[in-house]
Amino acid sequence: MKDQARPHAQAARFDSKQIFFQSTFDGKKTGWYFTVSGNHVYGPFAYKQIAEQILEGVLQRMQEASEHSGDDNQAGPRQTGNA
Repeated sequence: MKDQARPHAQAARFDSKQIFFQSTFDGKKTGWYFTVSGNHVYGPFAYKQIAEQILEGVLQRMQEASEHSGDDNQAGPRQTGNA
């Protein structure tokens, strides 16, 4: 129950509406962008596929960080330095 109260413990979700193309009048900063949870904007990327790949990596790192920030009592595999 404790994890439900912590916003960072919730998994970030991918929504295709988070990837968008933006062009400015002068052509600077033209490209594909994406947002994560509506807070951070990443870009520009020259191609939509690159933005999608980077977004996937960002979401994976966020998921891993939220999994590793939990209590010691959480179930699941844990990595240690000793085998």
